[in-house]
Amino acid sequence: MRKEKPEFVFGLGGYVSLPICLAAKLLNIKILLYEPNLVLGRVNKYFVRFCSKLFINSNNILNLPNKYLIKCVEVGNILREEIIKYELSEKNNLNSKKIILILGGSQGAEIFGEVIPQVILDINKSYRINVIQQSLPKQVNEIRNFYNKNNIENYIFSFHENIVELISKADLAISRCGSSTIGELEFLGVPFVAIPYPFAKDNHQYQNAIYYEKKGCCWILEQKNLSLSSLKEMLIKILDNNVELSLKRENMFKNDSKNTLLKIEKEMEKLV
Repeated sequence: MRKEKPEFVFGLGGYVSLPICLAAKLLNIKILLYEPNLVLGRVNKYFVRFCSKLFINSNNILNLPNKYLIKCVEVGNILREEIIKYELSEKNNLNSKKIILILGGSQGAEIFGEVIPQVILDINKSYRINVIQQSLPKQVNEIRNFYNKNNIENYIFSFHENIVELISKADLAISRCGSSTIGELEFLGVPFVAIPYPFAKDNHQYQNAIYYEKKGCCWILEQKNLSLSSLKEMLIKILDNNVELSLKRENMFKNDSKNTLLKIEKEMEKLV
């Protein structure tokens, strides 16, 4: 860093950014921070006192001392280029199968593999379901065999190179609430049942879910309340109300994350 002499160092939070931001401070290089979650992370909270700007997903951010609000710039989600450039196709009509996408996030969500297949089987008796489900590698064959045995169209995976394509196909998702995943669901217009990971630091996944619920983009089912009956009841309520599902999809398209990088670039130009 001393050799390259950058104008800025851009920290995205998490412990991986700690040594980089610390080096920038020691070398008097301007620090820019980005916080994707609705709760300011611990590394970003430490370095916010030294940064020139803190770019945030939403002005509703929590855990930020008031004296640093002046440094904040709301920019939305930083999305991958393939997400922004992806061309959406029309969703299924009312007479076609409903595609439900299940995303477990980096933790794999083993509980999703234990509960959701039986729920899908139960509701498939009344609705025509096509399921796309992420699972732990050790669960893939068991879940796939379960759906195949019960004649439920499915695609089960632990990793997929083109997750954008899978998201874009879905009418509804069941998902953890990491900022990148739900940011992509929002941008591609896929309403979701949020089941926050209960052990996330500072409970940030729950706060992310609350934020998107208030925006009219999702429903929340906490893991402590997750059961066959609770999830089945929620999915039936959702699938029986196409008007609400369409309204939530419309709400998701009100985001402005397509211009996030442009907003950041303009703020950086002011600091040069």
